[in-house]
Amino acid sequence: ESGLPLDQTTMADRLKAAFALILGDDELAAGVVSVKDMTKGDQARVSRDAVIDHCRALVAGGQE
Repeated sequence: ESGLPLDQTTMADRLKAAFALILGDDELAAGVVSVKDMTKGDQARVSRDAVIDHCRALVAGGQE
């Protein structure tokens, strides 16, 4: 695995982002997006169709 996802999450942390979306080769092959909650450190693999709703839930303080 390349260092790219780590670099992206490090940058998201520095920017004080609420969450980071990770779309690497594994995610592309599986048809998912990894969504990392930068506050809690939790990470979930979410279908591409559900990414927006999942992120909205994170912003609202819930977890889908």
